[in-house]
Amino acid sequence: MSKTVLIIGAGVAGLTAAKAAVKRGCRVILSGREPYLPYYRPRLIEVLSAGLSVDALFIQKPEWFKTSGIELKLSLIAQEIDVENKTAIFADDSRVHYDELVLACGAVPNKAVLPFACDVFGLRSYDDALAINKACSEKGSAFIVGGGLLGIETAFALHKRGIKVSVAERAEYLLPRQLDRIGGDFLKARLEQTGITIYVNVAGSAIQSHLQESTVIAASGIIPDIGFLRNSSIAVSRGILVDEAMKTSLSDVFACGDMAEFNSSIPGLAIVAVKQGETAGISACGDQAVYCEPIGSPLLKVADISVMSVGSVEIDEDATVLRYQNGPNYGVAVLRQGRVRGAALIGNTSAGVKLKAAVENKTVFTSLATFEDLLLRL
Repeated sequence: MSKTVLIIGAGVAGLTAAKAAVKRGCRVILSGREPYLPYYRPRLIEVLSAGLSVDALFIQKPEWFKTSGIELKLSLIAQEIDVENKTAIFADDSRVHYDELVLACGAVPNKAVLPFACDVFGLRSYDDALAINKACSEKGSAFIVGGGLLGIETAFALHKRGIKVSVAERAEYLLPRQLDRIGGDFLKARLEQTGITIYVNVAGSAIQSHLQESTVIAASGIIPDIGFLRNSSIAVSRGILVDEAMKTSLSDVFACGDMAEFNSSIPGLAIVAVKQGETAGISACGDQAVYCEPIGSPLLKVADISVMSVGSVEIDEDATVLRYQNGPNYGVAVLRQGRVRGAALIGNTSAGVKLKAAVENKTVFTSLATFEDLLLRL
């Protein structure tokens, strides 16, 4: 008799794990807290900008699940894991037994950055997007706390609908995880030309007066959704601690996606969720799989402004920094010992694929004097 693999969380990580497990002959139960089929969360931005319906976001159509071999259970909120009896307990008091468990519940928005705001929205679900649209239509303005990828995308999605939008970033410049200081300032100047108000290096209390008349949206990171595990013996830190097989501290429990912490990191990227989900699904079936963290290359495109980054552009005393700026275009590359460790492009991002390959392949360059020299050698 095949083992039962229960997967809690029907996002891209959970669905990828389910596909990998069912392919190996396991009985697979996939549960999700929302009433909708698994959908692409990054496309929630399109719900804000264009009012897309949830069925337009589905990863797989309803017909696919009928023959997939995956038992899909929706509207189930995990409440407790009884690890001794290998049983998941849900908020409606239903229970599901498992042989192997994969946790892929994702994360929730970090609203702690706004303790003084009584009504704060986050964008993690389709219902969140509907609520934001409704609130913005009523108030006519939005104040977004967080100048990262999600904050900027959210700002321009609402701006596109005619909503008055402001963005506040606590760091000294925009996209602090993708850009250097000069690049962040360059991007801010370009974005402000579109009519969006942007504040940087702002403490929470300094923006309190701006929030009274606006719909307040938190876009300052995520918190892994691990509250229901506090009474279990599954080891957690910021997220669920996992090894390279996505195995937790218990041999029959695995985790992946935004609730998994691997090598002290929770990247919060879709490409990571897919890789981890596949590894977790294979491992849960008893087969060998090793997760290798992919090099992310986030791409932002708003108001005809493109931003692409790869690796880390963190600058220290051992780094060689090459920069390029010409009109609407900016580029930066950070090298150590002749290797490109990170790069970012604003405007013309056509060299992005080659820069990513240079980072992934650990290509060594010699005698580079300018950013243009690097581009010629790619």
